Amino acid sequence: MMTLLPVLSELLIRLLDWSFVFIKRLTKKNSNVRHIVFVNWNGKYGDAIASAPIIEFLTSHCGVRVSVITNEPLRALYCSVIKVDSVHVIEKNFGWLDLVKIAFNVKRCDAVVPLFGKLGVKDVLCVFLLNPRVIFSTDSALKMSSKVFIDNSKHNDIYGIYQLIVDMVISGSNTLVGASFCVEEDVFFKSYDFLINPYGSREDKSLSIDKTKSLIRHLATSHRDSSFGVMHSPNSVLSASRLVDDLSLSNVELVKGITNFESVIPIIRKSGLLISVDTSLVHVSKVLKKGVVAIYPETKYFNIWQPTTGRNFEVIQSKGLIDFGDIKDMNQFENADVDYAINRIKNSDRLENKKIVFLYWHSSNEDMPIGHALNIKNLESRLSDSDWIVIVTTLDRRAPDYIENYISLPPYFHQLIEKASDPSVQHGNHSDIIRLRLLEKYGGVYLGAVDLCCS
Repeated sequence: MMTLLPVLSELLIRLLDWSFVFIKRLTKKNSNVRHIVFVNWNGKYGDAIASAPIIEFLTSHCGVRVSVITNEPLRALYCSVIKVDSVHVIEKNFGWLDLVKIAFNVKRCDAVVPLFGKLGVKDVLCVFLLNPRVIFSTDSALKMSSKVFIDNSKHNDIYGIYQLIVDMVISGSNTLVGASFCVEEDVFFKSYDFLINPYGSREDKSLSIDKTKSLIRHLATSHRDSSFGVMHSPNSVLSASRLVDDLSLSNVELVKGITNFESVIPIIRKSGLLISVDTSLVHVSKVLKKGVVAIYPETKYFNIWQPTTGRNFEVIQSKGLIDFGDIKDMNQFENADVDYAINRIKNSDRLENKKIVFLYWHSSNEDMPIGHALNIKNLESRLSDSDWIVIVTTLDRRAPDYIENYISLPPYFHQLIEKASDPSVQHGNHSDIIRLRLLEKYGGVYLGAVDLCCS
């Protein structure tokens, strides 16, 4: 019997899918989207937070009504913090009759957003009962899913997907930028230069105690004049408290006042950069447009819930490829990787709207030929009274302009040395990668050190 359930479920999904498409062909199409339903009954806070920018934009600027189907723990977040128009609560182990009641209460809607990846029987039945004009689902196996949406959403993170929905629903150029979050600011909350969160939703999504201690000691020592707050949940407060006590560092404290999920929002809003494993706090910081260094496991698949690297958002990959559903190891990265990520965020802020001439030399300045060095000095002298600045990046990890302080290098970068025996080919390949990534991120001008010398 158990072996038949997947087959029967798949058959039912196909029947509902085809029926939905057939009915839609017989009904009049309405071009206007005035009511959107977001489905989030998995109870994930990160999913809710990531949707906040699009919900705020639709409700505040476009006059679109937004409803959410969710479970009881998220009711307060959607009602009081994100502020949707209506919240429909469904029990965790709901049945089909519960879906019928929900659909009756929601009444007519124009669009549904069930971003669960591959949709199950209950997901498809919910969409069928709601009977929207368009379904913004990434499940390409379903005919009911918008083909245009699927084609354009490939390789987009969740924020890019929500931007695509806005582009399809609202005419004109509209960019999602963040969300305000309606949370009362507590004057007693302390602010920190850095927030560190080693705790994920599961043990394998968290940093080990030893790795956490090593990372915090490293950062607290290299940033002696900065304050560090260790984040936690109500369930991990005892572990975090012991951790801080064991470290006994003057600039490291346990963050106080965390009583529920909503209470972390003003703490993050008041503080500086967040360093965190993959958890909902990453999305809170991103939506608040705060600096984030996020630690994610290296995977074999594209993860829409991993935000794309940006000006104030950097990702560190914990090495060791895993497949979907495998046990994760969040500890396979170097403390220096965090340093580089922090520096990339700082340099992004420092160099924003600046005119830059980038150069690259593969080793230390001491090894640079005299002709190259003199020509670079001459270039710097000529541009000294202009709006332009000259930055000579290098592979010398000791140098302040080490290349990973500006851009992240792909995993295959250092493997090129093994594949090309000719040093000139190695340096040329490295230079090609570096120049493209520098110009993509910062704009400006790139000059080859050798070309500069020759000219």
